[in-house]
Amino acid sequence: MPTRHISPQSFDDILSDLGDDPAIPDPQGIRKTNAPQTDPQANRSSKFVLPNKPLFRNNFLASSNVVLVLLGTLLLCLVVAFLTHLWLSQSQAPEENLTLLKLEKDLQNMAIEIETLKDDQADEIDELYSVLDELEVSIHSLKKLKGSVGPAPKGKAALDELTLQSWHFLGSAEIGGIHQALFHTGKANLFINKGDLVWGSWRLQEIKKEEVLLMNSEGKLFALKAKTSR
Repeated sequence: MPTRHISPQSFDDILSDLGDDPAIPDPQGIRKTNAPQTDPQANRSSKFVLPNKPLFRNNFLASSNVVLVLLGTLLLCLVVAFLTHLWLSQSQAPEENLTLLKLEKDLQNMAIEIETLKDDQADEIDELYSVLDELEVSIHSLKKLKGSVGPAPKGKAALDELTLQSWHFLGSAEIGGIHQALFHTGKANLFINKGDLVWGSWRLQEIKKEEVLLMNSEGKLFALKAKTSR
């Protein structure tokens, strides 16, 4: 094989072209290394090391999970208790349901009776007021009538007195605590109680052994002796 002469410059260029092949030695350090291009901003940011997350954050998350589990369990228990109560209330014994219905019906009847009593009482009160009004009107009318009634005419009083003079007083008696006088009118005998009317406006005022006293509405007295006439 013929010998080739390679200059040092050509040999360096060949090594440069071969690149970073480690199989080829480079005792003189002529090989060019292709350093990777890096971003300056990335190098700058790489200098700052992110701090580690605090430990209490992990503990808080764990505690929150436990609380959520407890709340979910409590909510589930409440739902179960409510459903159980609803089921028990709907599945009561028929006797209890009948008792409740009867009690409700009795209460309704009592309410109706109370309202009826109230209405009856109101009607009775209205009727009582009407009666009181009528009584007041009657009393007022009687007062007016009493004021308008005057003494008996003198002519009639004189005629009544003449009639009584023809009567005879026959005696007196007391029966059952009532004092009575016996008169004979010329036609029949009459027993008259003390204080009662005898004839016309004349009233039996007093009874004595031998005579009786009669008084008219004007206050005039007339004596009728026993077995005599005046």
